[in-house]
Amino acid sequence: ALYVLVILLAPFMSPVLGAALGTVMGSVRFFMRSVAAVLIGALIFFIWGLAAGIIYRLLPAYPIQQAMDHSVFSWPDLIVLALGAILAAYLIIKAPRQRPLVASVALAYEILLPVGMSGFGLTSGIGGLFPDGLLVFAVHLVAAILLCTVVVIALGFRPRNVLGYGLAALIVLGCVVAAMLLTGGIAMPLPPTPTPTVTPTLPTATPTITPVPPP
Repeated sequence: ALYVLVILLAPFMSPVLGAALGTVMGSVRFFMRSVAAVLIGALIFFIWGLAAGIIYRLLPAYPIQQAMDHSVFSWPDLIVLALGAILAAYLIIKAPRQRPLVASVALAYEILLPVGMSGFGLTSGIGGLFPDGLLVFAVHLVAAILLCTVVVIALGFRPRNVLGYGLAALIVLGCVVAAMLLTGGIAMPLPPTPTPTVTPTLPTATPTITPVPPP
């Protein structure tokens, strides 16, 4: 219930749609302003997560299994994110004067909650939340911008210049790299482990003098 209350009080996720429109228009300035607005909102959630973690350490132990669910990648979360991004982009283009609250709630739930859980884990000392939640936030944000861009292009808004195509390609590349990092597709090379070698030792034969019996 607390998660739902927080998301209902979250600001409208128009900067995600703004980043998609900035990509289509080929405006780096508008794109960066939209991304910066998302990051400012994420920073506010992160700070409140830090405060919640401090309060949690002062209270009696309480199970926080649901917090762990927001710091790991899951296909149901990705499906909710995709539905929210597609619905938000479609409704904004078809009815610009209306704000799709349901779609915005889905985006805020999947983008901002992992940031709050990451801050909560940093101050509460609970492992598995920081920096895992930040990675989930980055993947969900890039995926949401990519999906909104695809919907805007599908509705007839083509990139105006080469810069627009470049931004779209950069978002696609970032989404692929983030997904590979999250699913373990890219692994950092580890230094080779030295293998002990066995040096064979040959037995040394000691010559013995055999006495010759007298005739």
